[in-house]
Amino acid sequence: MGHRDTHFAILEAIQPGELIEVETRYGKTLYRVDAVRIAHESQADVVEETLSSTLTLITCYPFNSVQAGTDMRFIVTANKISE
Repeated sequence: MGHRDTHFAILEAIQPGELIEVETRYGKTLYRVDAVRIAHESQADVVEETLSSTLTLITCYPFNSVQAGTDMRFIVTANKISE
């Protein structure tokens, strides 16, 4: 999870098919965005166990809300395409 008004603010414009590069001390991994959706914080299926390498990014929604701690979440799921 990340904050919608800091490092995850860029997610507001992300679209399926776009690439996300994740860099760690072990190297870089490339993911392709599969889906973008909005869900209530109580939805337990947001992070599901999968057989593939999946990246799930979650932040509060809406992005321009002045209220902190909203109950909606913006969720991006992406599948690994290379290391």
